[in-house]
Amino acid sequence: MSFTDRIVGSPWAVVLDGRAGLLAAVQLAWPTTLIQRCHFYVVKRARQLLTKEPKLLAGQTIRRLLLELKEIHTRRQKRRWLRAYHKWERRFERFLTEKTISAEQTKTGRQRWRYTNPKLRSVRSLIRNVLPHLFIYVRHPAIPRTTNHVEGGLNSTLAKLIHRHRGLPLIRKQRLAALFFVSKQ
Repeated sequence: MSFTDRIVGSPWAVVLDGRAGLLAAVQLAWPTTLIQRCHFYVVKRARQLLTKEPKLLAGQTIRRLLLELKEIHTRRQKRRWLRAYHKWERRFERFLTEKTISAEQTKTGRQRWRYTNPKLRSVRSLIRNVLPHLFIYVRHPAIPRTTNHVEGGLNSTLAKLIHRHRGLPLIRKQRLAALFFVSKQ
């Protein structure tokens, strides 16, 4: 039994962090549910790959673009951001496909190589993967663009409640959590 089996009906929308398994489960269980990817996690993951202050121009440019995500509220701003992102992709396409040839050879005698900028390539892949779910909130303003309201509000309060009652058996903790969520509806 998966977590989605316990939820009656399908939610109108879900805001997800970067866990691929959760995204796949939601898409499988509720194909009509709108999915918004959390901007905080997208920027956080990109920042881990790029570092706080990227040295390369491509990294500096994409970092600035990612930091602009929090300023997007309208369709016009969304279109501008998407144009800027696609311009970045075109501008640095050759740079992102550069390969470094190694002095070593494979067992078959071929040259070994690797991409010269793998972390920037990872950031590009991250953005490409989240784009379909990155701006759902623009069209549906009731959907938040981050999971902060849950993590800072509901989840932290629930975690404190469960911690206070840490001696309870698992089944009672589950009932406690269910009562907590019912009280918040």
